[in-house]
Amino acid sequence: MAALAMDAEGDVPAGDAVAEATTGPEAPPAATETVAAAPPATAQLIDEFATRSGRWQLFALPGQGDAAVYKMTLDANPAFVREFACRPLALKDTGAATDLDLQPVRLLDIDATVAQGACRVVQNMSPVAPNLVWIREAAAARIIPSYRRERAWVAGLKPLARDPKRGAYDPKSLGPAIDKAPLNAGSNFVGVTSAQGGEYVSSRGFLHDADARVVDAALHGEESAVAAYWPEFEQYSLYSLAQPQGAAWSTTRHVTIDPQFPQEGERGWENVFYNNPHPDFDTAQAVTGWGRDVAHLENTGFIHWLATEDPIAGLLVQRQAAYALAGRWEYQRGGYKTTAAPADTRYEGYADQERGVFNTLSALWKSRDVSRRVQSAEGRMFWSIARTEAQAEQVIDFYDQTAARVAAAPSTSAADFTRQLAGTPFSTGAIGSFIEAHGAPMKLHQMSAFEAVQYGKESLWLWTRDGSPAVRRWFTAYANGLSARMAIVGGAMGVDGRTSTSGSGYPIGPSQMVGGYPAAARPAFNSTEGWAEWVASLPLQQEDSRDSFNGASVHTAMQMEGALLLARDAGLAIPTLDAALTRIRAARGATTTIRYASLQMHKHLASPPAGSID
Repeated sequence: MAALAMDAEGDVPAGDAVAEATTGPEAPPAATETVAAAPPATAQLIDEFATRSGRWQLFALPGQGDAAVYKMTLDANPAFVREFACRPLALKDTGAATDLDLQPVRLLDIDATVAQGACRVVQNMSPVAPNLVWIREAAAARIIPSYRRERAWVAGLKPLARDPKRGAYDPKSLGPAIDKAPLNAGSNFVGVTSAQGGEYVSSRGFLHDADARVVDAALHGEESAVAAYWPEFEQYSLYSLAQPQGAAWSTTRHVTIDPQFPQEGERGWENVFYNNPHPDFDTAQAVTGWGRDVAHLENTGFIHWLATEDPIAGLLVQRQAAYALAGRWEYQRGGYKTTAAPADTRYEGYADQERGVFNTLSALWKSRDVSRRVQSAEGRMFWSIARTEAQAEQVIDFYDQTAARVAAAPSTSAADFTRQLAGTPFSTGAIGSFIEAHGAPMKLHQMSAFEAVQYGKESLWLWTRDGSPAVRRWFTAYANGLSARMAIVGGAMGVDGRTSTSGSGYPIGPSQMVGGYPAAARPAFNSTEGWAEWVASLPLQQEDSRDSFNGASVHTAMQMEGALLLARDAGLAIPTLDAALTRIRAARGATTTIRYASLQMHKHLASPPAGSID
């Protein structure tokens, strides 16, 4: 084995190293299952990792079918042993979806199954007890937002406790399905991981709701509750890894393949591109019932990683970043429906939907954190810090090309100018259909009523606090628009009123007919405040309250407040910020019939550290 000071990928300088491995908290007692006490003779030691939880060893085992198989041990817990298998992606060569195709594997003398593009894990115990000090340190250092029950708007958040319906981890299942069958992307242990409408525990936010619940318990010193919950919580990572088509895996380099700039000897890969697979890249195949996309990227694993620095949680986090980067090709590479190889020399990001932008920024933040905390001897399993920093910096630069254009747009460029004033530099800015008070349709330039606040606030705040000048400009633009919606429009109308017939479009300007199609028209207003006043004055059918949140969705309203608290913590210059927060407090006091009260979740509570909460 090479010394631990070696670079994690062998071709770029090493990142921040863990000088000495430290022993984590006391490990839980050994499970009763009989397992092999040591790796078999055919195992080959291929890497060692140092994290704050100790020194880990990675062994390559003989492959099973098309799956690469590994064993992992931990010096600090000699009783622990883990085996896992990773399969390559199913590739697209026709326009049809493919079957789930679960391949049987034998791990730790236990029958298991693994899907295409997935990793299946079997272990005899949890290797590391969660260290809640690390969670509290991460919140204080603004590596994660704080999620505190004090931010809840309605009573009823459940205390952290195990759910007896979830039971023990099943290495042959992708579930269990909690509420219905059959197992699919809409019914499984993790939650809804496909593109479909609604508010779910597994998307629309920086963290999975289960992760946010653990953060809340950690910030309240509830170690015993987290310890009791941990066997259930750990399964989110194990089942997330087991879902099909998560990422491409190198069976020779034993690492997640970088989609855009693959490691030497590997091919780049992309998410499903309808019927136009690129001949120079591997194109992932959609699996029947398990569709996924970057705009609805599941957000599991990061708190598992922060609480334990367990490599398997770090692997999940980086596979999610890989999936986000693979989304870039679908709409950007070489022009739509062409087969010309792109001449890209820098990383680029998914740019089809605003929430996909935010999910990509979130995934890259978490992936970089993994690379900063793990030290690899041979560059297996994890991307180097140089690679993850390049991914983040260059994707931010790529997105800033759009944001800078919108920020500089003159009033004669109606589409970008109205996006500029409404604070939505990444919105597609489509035309939506609205209904006037007397029932006639009205076509208006629109943005999403919820994507920025439900998906974007955490990653915008984190990258801003980290020192990115580009993201600071974006966050200022978004916060300026959100603040005007609360300070000037106000109440339920500011949150999700004035909506299009689709239910989620929020107006940002008038429209006109161009070539027989509606397009953005030059607005009569020329400031964000003027835009907000125009929104409030529209003669639309909705009569949403401006002085209370009656009729507003509680989770969106809560997150509007959270976004503004994060903006204040970041020191952004927002003219209407104080007025917006004051009006929010007054409107909350006047609210009697808030909408969707049962959808309030811990994941909606993101805010700065406790001292920043009013």
